[in-house]
Amino acid sequence: MRGKVRQGAVRSRAGSVRSCAYIMKAEVLYLRSIDLRDVSLLAELVKGEHVSKIKGLTLRDFSLDRDTDTIYRRLRFLISLGYVGRGFQITRADTYYITPEGINFYEEAIS
Repeated sequence: MRGKVRQGAVRSRAGSVRSCAYIMKAEVLYLRSIDLRDVSLLAELVKGEHVSKIKGLTLRDFSLDRDTDTIYRRLRFLISLGYVGRGFQITRADTYYITPEGINFYEEAIS
């Protein structure tokens, strides 16, 4: 079930049934689309030329005014969409880079 888009009925705690489309990835339920904060992560990867596994950026190297947990959750969402990839590890830290699909999406978003 992981990583698949599913559509179906969801029963709320009150017992009512409602339909929704959701993406299940690493046991996290995403019910949102890309917003400006996600585009700012893509912008930082593009402007820093972090476009390959060898040139990845670690979580702590992002120069945004957010904590690392928030950046990590957003990066996981972008990875599930295919806009960001996980690169090589530096010591024990993962690195992240923007994929060609992410570059295309970013250029389309800013134009």
